[in-house]
Parts: sequence; structure tokens; C-alpha cells
Amino acid sequence: MISASLSGCLGNSEEEINGYNQTINENNDLINSLEEQVENLSSLLLVANSNIANLELEYSNLNYELTSMNNKQNQSEAAIESLEEQLFTMEFSLVENKSIKNSLQSQLDLANQMLLLSNQQVADLESELLSANQQVAGLESELLLANSTITTLQEQLAELSAQLNESLTEENNASESDEYNVLYIGHSFGRPFASQMENFASMVGIEHNQSIVFSGGDSGSPEELWDDLEHRTDIIEILDGGSIDALIMICCSPSWQADYGMSDDDAVWNFTSYALQQNPNTRIGLAMPWEDFPLQYDNASEHRDLTDRGYNMWKNMANRLSGDFNNADVFTFYHGEVIYELRHMFEEGNLSDADQFIGPSENSLFTDQKGHAGKIAIDTGTLLWMAAIHNVEPTSFPMFSDWQTDIRMIAQDIIDEGN
Repeated sequence: MISASLSGCLGNSEEEINGYNQTINENNDLINSLEEQVENLSSLLLVANSNIANLELEYSNLNYELTSMNNKQNQSEAAIESLEEQLFTMEFSLVENKSIKNSLQSQLDLANQMLLLSNQQVADLESELLSANQQVAGLESELLLANSTITTLQEQLAELSAQLNESLTEENNASESDEYNVLYIGHSFGRPFASQMENFASMVGIEHNQSIVFSGGDSGSPEELWDDLEHRTDIIEILDGGSIDALIMICCSPSWQADYGMSDDDAVWNFTSYALQQNPNTRIGLAMPWEDFPLQYDNASEHRDLTDRGYNMWKNMANRLSGDFNNADVFTFYHGEVIYELRHMFEEGNLSDADQFIGPSENSLFTDQKGHAGKIAIDTGTLLWMAAIHNVEPTSFPMFSDWQTDIRMIAQDIIDEGN
């Protein structure tokens, strides 16, 4: 009974021991599995740490690239600004080249016409040359007699010239206190206005004495007039009298245009210096005309674009000119704006006085392809000259019976908008 009971107990203990051993084996397996997981996790941790180090390096590199990109952006903005300036320069150069092309084409057409005419005249000239050679012998003796007569006349002329200069000096001294003496030096986009100043001034009771030294095209710019000895001498002789109250010069010298107004016009400084030496009270006026060859522009807005920007540079130069000569009285005026305003009215059908864009002066905006002004533009522009030189408002003038359009109000509006 006891043996059976003990045997039964032992049997139960072996089963429990086997159960424990199985549990231990399972736990060992679990421990081994966990150790493998720990080893795997350790490996993953090493990989993660390596990835973190790589990410930190990439972050540092990206941060450096971001800083570089910001620097490049600043450089790009500067480059864009430089390119914009270059674009403006190229636009200005393009218009200038178009103008040169049109001018050369006009000269070529004229040269071809002259060549045809010359060919027709060659035969006639050859026959006339034969006849002229026969007359040379007789003319040589007459030339000797003529030279003797010329010498006598030159002596008489010199005496008369001295008497005339003395008379003019006395006359100038007598009228100096009453007249306002103005000298215009320039080309044909300013001369018509200067030519009307005495007549317009008399309408409002002003005694205006106008002198003009003219040369066409670029040769009428300050630079070309100063470089040309004959024109410079003519101008200096007028200034030497010391009676010029206002010296008017007109844009634009070739070098000033070539530099797109970025530098000053030295010739303007030269004329100003000489004028103020003769009369420290002389006022200096700088006039801005309009772009020539109007047909190359589609409309008034396109026509005036470059001149509007150029006028800002012109005014800035005038300020520097005044500062360089002890705050001398230097003023600017933009009579070319009259052309653009009248063209805009013409294009809108609001200028009844102009039947044609180019044609006769009396009823056209321009008189030729070069862009010389018609009569209504000259009259309206002269009102701007009067306002600039004599400070007379356009509305102070009586109505102009030649025009249905009230040109006084056009000029007045331009002045008011400019102020």
C-alpha cells in the first residue's frame, strides 16, 4: 500500500520534473530568442546612429547650400538690375540706329538723284569746258584788273565795317536796359521757336531781342558747335558783348547720346563758363526737343517714351551744371512734349487744324519724314519757350485766330502737369 503510494508519488514528481525541464527549455529558447532580438536591436541601433550622423552631415551640407543659394540670389538680383540697365541701353541704341538708317537712306536717295542729274549734265559741261578754255586767256587779264579793284573795295569795306560796329555799339548801349537779349544756339528742332520769340513777346508787352547761331542736325548740338571753330567764334563774339540775358542750348550732343545720358555734356559746361565770364547774370536754358523720324513709331506713346526718360537725365544734368557754377540760374524746358500731345490728339481725331500727319506746314503736324514741325506745333511750342524764358503763362496770350484748337490750353496743361 505504501509502496504503491510512494510509487505513485514518484511517478507524479517525474512528471513535474519533466514539466519543469520543459518549462526551463522553453525559457531558454525564449532567452535565446530575446538575445537574438537584443543583438538585432543593437545592430539596428548602430545603423540608426550611423543614419543620424549621416542626416546631421546632410543637414549641415543643406544648410551650407541654403546659405550659398541666398548669396547667389542676392547676386542674381544685382545681375537682373544690371541686365535691366543694359536693356534700356540697347533700346536707346536700337532707336538711334533706326534713326541713322533712315537718315542714310535719305542721303542715298538724294545721292542717286544727284548722280542721274550729273550724268545728264556731263555732256553739256564738256562742251562748255571747251568754250571756257578759250575764254581763260581773256579772263586772266580781267582778273588782274579785278584783283586791283577788290583790294580797293576791301579797304573801303574795312572802313565801313568799323563805322558800322561803332554805330551798333552805341545803339546796343542805348537799348540795353530795355531789351531782354536771348541767344539760341542749335539745330532746326529749336530754331523755328526762337525765330518767333520777338513776335510772341510783343503780344504781351515784352521787348525781346533774339540772336540765333544755327547749324542743322547733330552739328547744332552743343558739342558740335563747340568743336567747330567758325560756329564757336560766332557764338563767342555775341557773348563778348556781355549783354546776353539768357543762353539757350538744345539736346543732344552725340557723345551724350552715345553714353545714354549717363555722363555730362562737356560742351554745355564750356559754353556756360564762357557766358558767365562775360555776364555773371546770364541765365542758362536747356531745351529738350522730340525724336526725329516720327513714322518709325506706331503712336504718340511709343514716340515719346525714350525722350521722357532722357528728359529726366537732362534735368539732373542741369542741376549739376548749376551747382558747378555757384548755383547759377539754369532752367530746362521740354517743348518736344507739344509734338507728342498734338500727335496724340491727331491720332484720336481731336486735332481739326491738322489734315495730314506729314504735309504742308499750315495744315500738317510734320512737314517731312525727318519730323520738322508744322505751324501749329511751332506756335504751341513757342508758348512753352515764352513760359520758360519770360515766365509768361500761355493763358496770358490772346486767342490765336489761326487755329480752331485753343493752343494756349494745350501749352498750359503741359506746364501744369510738369509742375
